[in-house]
Amino acid sequence: MRVGWKGHRLWPWRALLALAAGMMLIAAVIAGELLLGSTGGTGGTAGTGADLGSDPGADVGPSPAETAVALPPATGRAAATPQARIAALVNAERVKAGCPRLALDEQLQTAALAHADDMAARGYYEHVGPEGSDAGDRMKAVGYDWNRWAENLHRGPDDPTAVVADWMRSPEHRANLLNCRFTDMGVGVNFRPDGPWWVQALAAPKSAR
Repeated sequence: MRVGWKGHRLWPWRALLALAAGMMLIAAVIAGELLLGSTGGTGGTAGTGADLGSDPGADVGPSPAETAVALPPATGRAAATPQARIAALVNAERVKAGCPRLALDEQLQTAALAHADDMAARGYYEHVGPEGSDAGDRMKAVGYDWNRWAENLHRGPDDPTAVVADWMRSPEHRANLLNCRFTDMGVGVNFRPDGPWWVQALAAPKSAR
């Protein structure tokens, strides 16, 4: 009788312990699922900057311009193009920083426009193309023999003033723009839907060593 009484009294405690263990197991499973769910992906489009050809440059995703950059007076029809406006704005910032103006180089223009067109046509937004080519490769492909280069990208704004303002707000892009060792620049833009895609190629030729 005594053994039976102990067995009868211990049974509810064993049941409660088993129930508690089961609830703890369920809670652990739920917590594990929530933890895994929180690591499903990351956001953001900002990359890292570069002022040498060994690093592919910097990209900035769509964002409104928070800083206005004064636009120098336009002279002639060429100054009204988006590329020429970017060049004028960038050179205005370089002069303020004590750097020489960049020349718009025809080969770099070709390379920048080709990349803007390719991103728009194939729906990507990267410094490295689907075949693995970077800006340095694209510059060499059009005949520009560089000893250093950088590339800035932007996607979204259709106003050159906003584009340059965004670049100047980003430390990586600003470092590219105000690198006094660069001598040449090319600008390409594609205004297809989901863009525009802006590409700025910055470089110095091997003769500028």
